[in-house]
Amino acid sequence: MKIKGSVKSLNYQKLFLCTGLVGLVLIALRFYQVLSILDPETGFFTDKNDPTVWLFYILTVVFVLGTLMCFVLAGDRDIGALPVRRSLPHAAGSIIMAAALAREVFAGGFSFAGATKLQLAGAFAAALSVIVFFLDFIVFLTGAAFGAKLRFVRLIPVLWTFFLTVGYFSITASYLHSTQLLLTIFGSAFFMLYLFEYARKLADINAGENTAVFCATGAIAAVLLLAAALPALALKLSAGAEIAHCPFQAFQLTAAVFCVTSLCLLRRPAKEQPVPTVPFAEKPSDETDAEQA
Repeated sequence: MKIKGSVKSLNYQKLFLCTGLVGLVLIALRFYQVLSILDPETGFFTDKNDPTVWLFYILTVVFVLGTLMCFVLAGDRDIGALPVRRSLPHAAGSIIMAAALAREVFAGGFSFAGATKLQLAGAFAAALSVIVFFLDFIVFLTGAAFGAKLRFVRLIPVLWTFFLTVGYFSITASYLHSTQLLLTIFGSAFFMLYLFEYARKLADINAGENTAVFCATGAIAAVLLLAAALPALALKLSAGAEIAHCPFQAFQLTAAVFCVTSLCLLRRPAKEQPVPTVPFAEKPSDETDAEQA
């Protein structure tokens, strides 16, 4: 029995709506936890008996696994390559992604002194990724033809997110109890997977087979990154505090926006309907003879 696309009643539009609603619940839950029962200095819960603690773990697992499963089961047909065409929303998503990442790399005070090889590789890949996102900004702002040639160039941000994700594992902390670190790791990992599928879609490399994974990883990455970044930003603005090991990072917000704007590329513009043409009818012979006379 074929599992993929076996549930005809499910379609991507319904799934994106359900994903968004569950995502809002998860984000609201994180706002409560971060602002009420989370110790910023340790990243641990101050009250482990709070009912939202286990609710958070259960909801996160169900959200991730359920989203992946539902998109695979959805009855929508696979969509082929994404058109590299003018799209102002995605142009905006690309430029804010480039700007936030550039700020992280160049204005974040990164020091090469004492940096590990992993950190140096990550910083170099991040700097190149700024250029890639900026090129996508130009492409989707103007519809420039060279956008179709950026096939393997778009894999550079995948490399950056790989170094970013691996770097989190060098932090000495309990990943299970430090929920902010857990969200950050999984948000970065799914963003890495999404960027890979995004590159495949634009390069038309087996693009007709990855639509379900493209949609699922994009939706999951957007929600997890927002759940990590928005409460951390609220804590920083309200109390001037940062969560241990996971300070607020602006590129997490812009990455979520990038996911949404690139997912919107799946919506094809309405095709122009050809104007119907009717061949001229031949006139009756008697009418033609009368005109000639």
